[in-house]
Amino acid sequence: MQASGDSSSDEFSGRLGLIFATIGAAIGTGNIWRFPRMVGANGGGSFLVPWLIFLFLWSVPLIIAEFALGKRSRTGTVGTFRIFAGNKFAWMGLWTAWISTAIGFYYAVVTGWCINYFQTAIRGGLGSEVDTVQVWNDFLQDPFQVIFFQLIAVMITMAAIWKGAKAIEKVNVTLMVSLFILLFAALFLSFVMDLDDGTLDGFVYMFSIQP
Repeated sequence: MQASGDSSSDEFSGRLGLIFATIGAAIGTGNIWRFPRMVGANGGGSFLVPWLIFLFLWSVPLIIAEFALGKRSRTGTVGTFRIFAGNKFAWMGLWTAWISTAIGFYYAVVTGWCINYFQTAIRGGLGSEVDTVQVWNDFLQDPFQVIFFQLIAVMITMAAIWKGAKAIEKVNVTLMVSLFILLFAALFLSFVMDLDDGTLDGFVYMFSIQP
């Protein structure tokens, strides 16, 4: 009975927390600094249309399936594959966990970069008169800084997940609100920059299918 009580206590307190956790898992920094570049370099709407098609035909169904399997099994990835596919395929759950861990290695580095840029911006080190390419190169050439900020990212992540789902929920609510504010601020600034010449040619290009 005690084990059952402990298991049920480590859950999200409501639907909103679960939704925010899902968004946090699906949206990464690549959506901010890589996706716009990919859209611009691959024809705007010509890239956006197939991207949206595969989003709804592939990504969304996978997320729904993942939630359904997790809700039914109420266990980790190894146990889930063991329940639905048998013991012979339990290794696939371990492989899935390893993929998530490997992605975490990558994002720990990128998050460290973001933390460094955040503190540099606060100190006024990213003004219009600053050579930002040189700032980036100087940062990469200092292994101590790279490792230091990566460790900060790892420690913040550990603190967020240490107490389970409820702690993750609280952190995600704060981070997702911050993310939406950042995205809307970026959208506003992009409109302002696009209107510098009196047109919205960048906005039109993004939603136009190029031959």
